[in-house]
Amino acid sequence: MLQWKRAPIGDRQYSQIDSTCPPEVMLWQELVMLRHLNCPEGTADAKLIAPWIDQAKTYFQDAHSANWRSGGLLYYYCFLNLAKAYLATKQAITVEELKTSRIQHGLSSIPHDPDQLVDFEINIHPPKRGGTVNLFASFYEVLLGEKWPFQEMISIKIRDVMAYCRDISVELANFYGISKMLVDVVSLYRSSGNKVWHELSVACDAADILRSTVNTKLHAVPYVSAEEEDKRAWYEAYDYCEGILSNSCFLRTEALEFSPDNEEEVFQTVEVLANRTYAPYLLPTPYVVPEAIEVVTFVSNIVMKEQSFRWHPMLSDYLFAFVLSTVLRYQPYMLPSNSKPSFTAEAWCNQSPISSLRYFLMALTSPSVRVKCV
Repeated sequence: MLQWKRAPIGDRQYSQIDSTCPPEVMLWQELVMLRHLNCPEGTADAKLIAPWIDQAKTYFQDAHSANWRSGGLLYYYCFLNLAKAYLATKQAITVEELKTSRIQHGLSSIPHDPDQLVDFEINIHPPKRGGTVNLFASFYEVLLGEKWPFQEMISIKIRDVMAYCRDISVELANFYGISKMLVDVVSLYRSSGNKVWHELSVACDAADILRSTVNTKLHAVPYVSAEEEDKRAWYEAYDYCEGILSNSCFLRTEALEFSPDNEEEVFQTVEVLANRTYAPYLLPTPYVVPEAIEVVTFVSNIVMKEQSFRWHPMLSDYLFAFVLSTVLRYQPYMLPSNSKPSFTAEAWCNQSPISSLRYFLMALTSPSVRVKCV
């Protein structure tokens, strides 16, 4: 009888490239190389979007080598060009449209003086208005495969999306009380007696985030309260030790009963149900993790204007880059030296653009390419 079975949940169709180059070098090499490859069915000729990829690369390289006070502005224009290339690749807009003034940023801001950087307000415009295409909302729709939920312009504070900025989660929590809404999870299928269920291992302080998002009843078992049989299953499946799991919580689905004749069939049913439950919220991590662990990221729904809908961490970094570009151009006094806002902005510039670049590469390739720099 099976005691446990490792099987991934969510989309795990990606290829891995190992490199000794710095990530900012290898990631751009892969993006620039797209123009020389055969395009997957349903995508535009990558040679046609090469000018936008090249321009994005120039902005990124200049930003990466510059002081963050100018780099913060340039990173936004890097993302803007990559988003244009992505939409054209997915045939959401044409290359001919990219050459016109029809494509708008889809973001705007009226100068104001919030008390804190994270309270800076921006406007997000609907995907299309008249003869124009608003880039950000259109980017959302193609990236997530769902309609942007607002038909009119909305105004938000940047703090409304910052919980999804993975790389500066410590700064946001310590400075502004913004808790991370991304949860790294590991999956395992379990059985005991004549019952089988699916189980996730998550950090204890993140368990409620996940349970409040999915529409399936999950039973939470903190590691400290788990039976020895439960601990042993995780030790054996992933070569874990107590130190790794000590702050974990196991989230279990309802158990299904099986007989000696249909054990594997019931395991498969549980696997299908688990994927159906979690797949809309799961992303491969932008960084390569050991294959023996198979970590994926659970992205809980975001709430804007009392509406709950799916989100992607790259969208939060895109919006923060827009805020930085606006503040650095027009209101640099909002980022005084040796302050929490300037420390946060510099930390973002030092870390987040690389993560966004990884996500863009994964979005622009099929199967998704992840780079491991060793």
